[in-house]
Amino acid sequence: MLTATAGGAQGEVTYAAPLVQVEVGGEVLTVPADGGALPVPVDLGLLVVDLVVRTAPPTSTVDATSARATLDSVVGIDLQVRSVAGPVVDLELALGRMSASATAPVGGVACGTAVPVDNDPDGDGLTNTEEQTAGTDPNDPDSDDDGLTDGAEVNTHETDPLDPDTDDDGLTDGSEVNTHQTDPLDPDTDDGGVNDGDEVAAGTDPLDGTDDVPDNGNGDVDGDGLDAGEEQAAGTDPLDPDSDDDGLTDGSEVNTHETDPLDPDTDDGGVNDGDEVAAGTDPLDPTDDVPGNADPDGDGLNNDQEEALGSDPADPDTDGDGIQDGPEVVGPAAYPSCRTSPTRVDSDRDGLRDGAETRGITVRQRLVLRDGRGGIGKVRPNPCVKDTDRDGLTDRQEVVGRTIGQRVRVKGGSITIRFRRTNPVAADTDRDGLRDKAEVTGSANKRHGRKKTDPTDYDTDNGRVKDGAEVRAGSDPADVRSSPTSPDGGRGKVTARRERTLG
Repeated sequence: MLTATAGGAQGEVTYAAPLVQVEVGGEVLTVPADGGALPVPVDLGLLVVDLVVRTAPPTSTVDATSARATLDSVVGIDLQVRSVAGPVVDLELALGRMSASATAPVGGVACGTAVPVDNDPDGDGLTNTEEQTAGTDPNDPDSDDDGLTDGAEVNTHETDPLDPDTDDDGLTDGSEVNTHQTDPLDPDTDDGGVNDGDEVAAGTDPLDGTDDVPDNGNGDVDGDGLDAGEEQAAGTDPLDPDSDDDGLTDGSEVNTHETDPLDPDTDDGGVNDGDEVAAGTDPLDPTDDVPGNADPDGDGLNNDQEEALGSDPADPDTDGDGIQDGPEVVGPAAYPSCRTSPTRVDSDRDGLRDGAETRGITVRQRLVLRDGRGGIGKVRPNPCVKDTDRDGLTDRQEVVGRTIGQRVRVKGGSITIRFRRTNPVAADTDRDGLRDKAEVTGSANKRHGRKKTDPTDYDTDNGRVKDGAEVRAGSDPADVRSSPTSPDGGRGKVTARRERTLG
């Protein structure tokens, strides 16, 4: 239950989190009620499944006469499913949106005195008068059904509460804010040349401008002979002309040879489709395949090597981690000293499959850096090291993220740091001089009660001094009233020269 009360002295918000449990194979797992995340193990054979169920605390604003709170979701579900060929499912769900608000005159309400109020019957953060001005429905908290309440659109995001897609990029305002972390007022958030909606449909990262591939005019971005609709119907990668890497383009497999563009050996005869076409054999007839005598599963290891390693000579990916046995023995190009195990799905036991770490994991998280805004995007942690960037958080902890729940004093009020993901290959994601673990645990801010800071924002309290510089100077980076010149709560300003000295 989410409750907001205001009695004229100080507003208050309370939230009673529900008990959220997940049953897997007869075992009941409980999701932490304090805004934590629960990784749920799911085994789908060759498919790599990352399923996380999380809760989150509400965001609240209180003062002497009012209290408002918004809970974007009672339960959040993040699901990623990948095959050897690429992503199959990338889904983020936010379930159970709630909001509450209360307003009272300063000093309270005198008994027996009728005080006219402008009610908010739908609890969306807009009074009836404000709803009338905006043209929204006073009995519907989300007039345009875009996933954001009318109050959040008008007061927080500045989007149109009557238009579900304010920037006309093909994504609803709610999905931009709650799922993709894109800008609902900018159709091309990463300025890469492709609209956010088109990037999501194509499977590229709308927060990374370097992976944008503008359409060539006929809808066939990768030039394989299939347009975007045909690629979607076939389940192929619209950015990879040969999704299964068998030597045949996706278009030729679908339109000419009638082979499976997602299976390099359609007839399971031991020879890839492309090699069969080149040799003149039938890629749909396993009886005419003539496999090499050393490597029947085509994974780059001969039978003797597979026997010595304990891997399956008839299975190119023995442990089902998304990397064939041969490439596991060779190791990823990004980490030359790393050799993953072909018989262990997670060589470094950090909770991430070797295949996911080697191919790269897209971390959807906006960043506020000193030189501007950005995003984390795709990262490739070391599959042989549990904590690639040695910041004290495991690679999985950084990719999955956590709810910090720290209230921060800023000019004009306070904010609460909510769910954040960090970069597993950068020890200091926001480059503010504090390692990510120190920010999410508050371990460096001992002088001020170990208050936590935002690992994705270089200046948590917007006081114009980096968090690391504040900690080193003894001031509180989670309270704008505290500064290097007045660490215990004065409002002294930091000169430009002093700011440069502090970094």
